[in-house]
Amino acid sequence: GPWIAVGSTSQLTRHDRQVLRALANETSMALRGAERAQAVAEAEAERRFTLAIVDSERRQRALLLHSSDIVAVIADDWTVRYISPPVHATLGYQPMELEGSSLKTLFEDDAIADFERLFAQAIREGNASGEVRVVSRSGEERILQLVLGDPRDAPDIDGLIVNIRDISATRALEEKLDRDPVTGALNRDAFLKRVDSHLKHRPSNAGAHGILVVRLRDLDLVTNAAGYESSDTVLVEVADRLRSNMRIGDDMARIDGYSFAVLADRVLSEADLLELATRVRNDVARPLQVGAHPIPIEIHCGAALTPFGHPAAESFTRAVAAASTAYELATEVEIYRQGIEEGFQLQLELRSRLRAALTDGDFKLHYQPIVSIADQRVRGAEALIRWTHPERGPVGPNVFIPEAERSGLIVELGDWVLKAATMQLAAWQTAGLVDD
Repeated sequence: GPWIAVGSTSQLTRHDRQVLRALANETSMALRGAERAQAVAEAEAERRFTLAIVDSERRQRALLLHSSDIVAVIADDWTVRYISPPVHATLGYQPMELEGSSLKTLFEDDAIADFERLFAQAIREGNASGEVRVVSRSGEERILQLVLGDPRDAPDIDGLIVNIRDISATRALEEKLDRDPVTGALNRDAFLKRVDSHLKHRPSNAGAHGILVVRLRDLDLVTNAAGYESSDTVLVEVADRLRSNMRIGDDMARIDGYSFAVLADRVLSEADLLELATRVRNDVARPLQVGAHPIPIEIHCGAALTPFGHPAAESFTRAVAAASTAYELATEVEIYRQGIEEGFQLQLELRSRLRAALTDGDFKLHYQPIVSIADQRVRGAEALIRWTHPERGPVGPNVFIPEAERSGLIVELGDWVLKAATMQLAAWQTAGLVDD
């Protein structure tokens, strides 16, 4: 085992000194070997680390080169310090053309304002994201999604990092899905989103806005008489006429088969809304020539005035209710009034209850005698139908008969009246109250 010699060398024998020298040489060689092994291990570790960095940089360069996304480093004065190669495929510029120049050269004036807002937010909060529209070298408009980060506390990065993705194709597809395929107008869901966005981003002092709903009557007659192409022609013409009446800031949609909606920006008053609705209705209602025959276009318009901060969906519902009122009353224009929905709620309730009333015996016949003037004898009776609603009580025939006609129950109701009247007549005959 190991041992240690302590004492004066004069006390050591020649053999002892030779052994010690041999041990010292072996120890020195072992230490030098350990140092060399450590140096080799450190060199190998450094080599592997360097290779890993090189490999990582190679992968990063490959990702930057072959990715469709663009990475840029932008200085405080908007100078492009670095921009990755995919900018050529997206915008048509080589990186060296943009590096050292201002990023503003890519943007139109409105896009510059959008980017300035994002840039300031990223500096203030550390990150920001949004969309801007730019024009490529070939003149094509591109929609870019930007994600900005501020890593300038990190070494070797003197500017904001901007990740850029071209989302033009995605937005084009979304725009197509938001459009009515016949007229090119917005569909209902897209229209409500536009209205909601419009209300959220307009200043509080911008005043009220109006929503107009235009309903066409008897378009199915055009379809039945001349086919779907003719009715589509009518719809396209109506959409074009509505567009011609739109002002800057207005928007338009086809909300169902026979109805359109218009968002009217900056309506000053209810009188202003009525004037606008009347003008739009009269212009759209002009006869249309389809083939050899002029087609009259019967239009009913409803409108609702909505002050700042009012929910978009409620504004839209009010305009639809006003248009339905105009349609039911056969008037040209109706402006929304508080409580107008109650009539439709009653109509819906009556419709749902009518069928049950037939089976539950809620209908009764009252008989009004027909008396001969000559001999003062009863010669017959007029059967009058009456309905006692379980909750509302007596409901007049002027209310439920039109609803039975609209719902298609009028035939069944007529059959019930005929059956009940003949049964009553038979009962009177059996009792000897009437002549055979």
